[in-house]
Amino acid sequence: MKKKHLIYACYAISVIIAIFASWNIVSLLSLLKENANEITKEFITLFSITSGVILIGFSMASLISNVRKGLVFIRRNQKILLYYGIAITVLSIIAYIGTPLYSESLASIAANLLSIFGIFLLFFAIIFKIGIEMQEEQNLTI
Repeated sequence: MKKKHLIYACYAISVIIAIFASWNIVSLLSLLKENANEITKEFITLFSITSGVILIGFSMASLISNVRKGLVFIRRNQKILLYYGIAITVLSIIAYIGTPLYSESLASIAANLLSIFGIFLLFFAIIFKIGIEMQEEQNLTI
């Protein structure tokens, strides 16, 4: 019974992420409309952050789908965490192009949070790899 509540909570978080990403896309389009002649640093930053948020939503949806099937410690989940972690970390580095590193702007804070989340995904990918190896070793033990 508790698993269903966790799955519903993950779905709710995914919906919130989708709403946030949609709001950012609208902001990007208005920024593009205002500055049609040049691509600004703000556009690059907002595009990177929005892409990162969308990738977070996709990674959560993929993991939730696998967990619902009862597939937790499998290589596919480890690869999902690894690839999305790398992509989000790279997008956060690109987001730093438009913002100073120690700025108090909202874009800088979002870029920092995005990089932290990407690093956490990489960390969890390593944990999943260790868990997979332990599970394989346990399966071989009679």
